[in-house]
Amino acid sequence: SSLCPKCRGRLSPSGYRLMKCPRCGLEEDRDIVAVENLLQRIQINVPASTVHGESPPMKRGGKR
Repeated sequence: SSLCPKCRGRLSPSGYRLMKCPRCGLEEDRDIVAVENLLQRIQINVPASTVHGESPPMKRGGKR
């Protein structure tokens, strides 16, 4: 991932596996950056009921 999970700035390589953000100074392993960005994307795009495993509310008559 080339975006900083902290400030959304553009990351640059900083060593063998490290990425660094010139905007906020974050320096992290590229795999960790990728996971953090994916987690943020999931939290934004997936409804809370799906994440927490809740069932949708039942309609009258006991049917969903």
